[in-house]
Amino acid sequence: MGKSGSKGRADAAAFASMVIHSDYVDADDIRFSIRSPTVRMWFNLYEQIFRTKGSKPALKDFDPSVLSRHNGSLILVRKVGEGDFYYLWYGVEIEAFSGFNMIGKCTSEMNSGVFRYFEHTYQRALDNGSAILAVHSAPLSRQVASWERLIMPLASPDNAEELLIVNVPRQSRENLALSIQRALAWPVIGVVPFASNRSPQDGRLVYVNSAASSLLGTDENFIEDWLSEAVPGFLESDVWRRILKENRSGECQTFALRAAIPDDQHKWCVHVSRNDDLWILMFIDENECRLMHAD
Repeated sequence: MGKSGSKGRADAAAFASMVIHSDYVDADDIRFSIRSPTVRMWFNLYEQIFRTKGSKPALKDFDPSVLSRHNGSLILVRKVGEGDFYYLWYGVEIEAFSGFNMIGKCTSEMNSGVFRYFEHTYQRALDNGSAILAVHSAPLSRQVASWERLIMPLASPDNAEELLIVNVPRQSRENLALSIQRALAWPVIGVVPFASNRSPQDGRLVYVNSAASSLLGTDENFIEDWLSEAVPGFLESDVWRRILKENRSGECQTFALRAAIPDDQHKWCVHVSRNDDLWILMFIDENECRLMHAD
């Protein structure tokens, strides 16, 4: 992230009691902190119009085709009272992630600490008189882990205080979970069983984290392989037989069984869970497993 300064740290402290975490980045550092190409495009466009006019852009200064193309990730708000903001527009892509539509509503109508955060953030942008970037957590979304929110003050013909906001996911919860799995010290693999003509019934190894890659000897370019070839002998294990049995029955139970990997000295306790067609296997050293259960 770029520098958010002492004011940013004070803001973070002020919102420590809320169900949200945020970092603020002011205009000088925004371009170093943006990840989203969409947000970068809007920031560059806003800054270009600002420099050309010598003052804040108005909504009419933006190309209508650009507004139309990106309207799913745009929010337009107008300040209507002390610390209150009225939603003139709320993009359908944002609605799909948040689960609600704010068009025609005010922040004050929402009894949530998240909307108190929005009020504070929008007012901060108005006070700055220039674009700010807020990177914050997403406690109202099951799909999004964090948002990248560019808030751009606008000039208005009736001197109203308006903001154009670009709001796009910065990180999904699914990608966050994958990042955590990749970083685990224990090997984790993902397998999809297939009713193939291979005997015994085989499966496709479609995911390995870093620890599993070291254990199985796969390289950094690994995408997928037959389980029988990536882990010789594993198709004869109790773990694989149990997976096939539950896969046929349609059951979805979490279980743990012991297993060995050829040419590996460890004795493993394999924790198995299911997510749709994917079976997730976590290999925990048997000694560590005993210690965990002893605690």
